[in-house]
Amino acid sequence: AISQLSRAIEHRQSHRPLLSDLRESGSIEQDADIVMFIHREEKYITEEEWNKNHPAGEPYPRQLAEIIIAKHRNGRIDSVEMAIQEQFGIFREITARSNARTPSRL
Repeated sequence: AISQLSRAIEHRQSHRPLLSDLRESGSIEQDADIVMFIHREEKYITEEEWNKNHPAGEPYPRQLAEIIIAKHRNGRIDSVEMAIQEQFGIFREITARSNARTPSRL
């Protein structure tokens, strides 16, 4: 199933989605075996704002998506950073990138 997020996410400093941000979240939390989110920081912050608020050398998250597993009834909760080709809707594993966090394995 696909669900919308509430607008609460727009008013928080961290724009990472939480289970409680889902509309009708009570029934989704109860019934779903797995809940995943796609988070793209570049949709919430400009490159200028990023450079003001992050250490020098930490790259702007251009064309990156964090896949968040917020609920997994039979597994662990985790996230992984992936490269995205937005024009094609394709997610790819990140190969080598300087100053990159090592993505966790799902």
